Amino acid sequence: MKKYVLVAITALLSMSCNGQKRKAKDIENTVVEQPKGSWKVDKEFDDQGNLIRYDSIYSWSSWY
Repeated sequence: MKKYVLVAITALLSMSCNGQKRKAKDIENTVVEQPKGSWKVDKEFDDQGNLIRYDSIYSWSSWY
C-alpha cells in the first residue's frame, strides 16, 4: 500500500505546470502602443511684434 502511495505522489510531483509560460508566437503577435501625447503652445506678443510671453504644455495619456 505504501508503494502505491509513493508512486502516486512521485507521479504527481513529476508533472510540470506551464500555465504562465508564453509561447513564442504569442510574444511575436503582441502589439505595444506608445502613449498618445499633444502639445499646447501659447504665445503673447507686444504691439511691435516682440515675443513677451511663451507657455507650452505637453500632455500624454496611456488610456485610449
